[in-house]
Amino acid sequence: MSLPGIYLDEDVQSDALIQSLRSRGLKVLTTTEAKRSASTDKEQLRFATSHDLVLVSFNVADLDRKSTRLNSSHLGI
Repeated sequence: MSLPGIYLDEDVQSDALIQSLRSRGLKVLTTTEAKRSASTDKEQLRFATSHDLVLVSFNVADLDRKSTRLNSSHLGI
């Protein structure tokens, strides 16, 4: 079983982090690369879920409880 990819929101998009994760063979996609920076939290989680990605955010306050309950099968936040 392969590891899920990682979807980084705007709060954690440092070049060093992205390079480090990718150098370890992880699939990494940022909201900027996906052209989804203006998307809502709910839309970001939906996108991550539909692409088998774990959503990574530094700003926990952005992710309200309704967003996290959107889909019980998401891979993680």
